[in-house]
Amino acid sequence: MKAGAAVLKLLCAVLRLLSIIRKNTPAELHRKRNHFMNSVTA
Repeated sequence: MKAGAAVLKLLCAVLRLLSIIRKNTPAELHRKRNHFMNSVTA
C-alpha cells in the first residue's frame, strides 16, 4: 500500500509539472488523470 501511495504522489507531481509546462487548465488535467487511472486499473 505504501508503494502505491508513493507512486500516486509521484504521478501527481509529474502531472502538476506537465500542467505548468503545457499550461493546461485544471479541468483538462483532471480529465487526463482520470483517463490515465482508468487505463491503469482496466
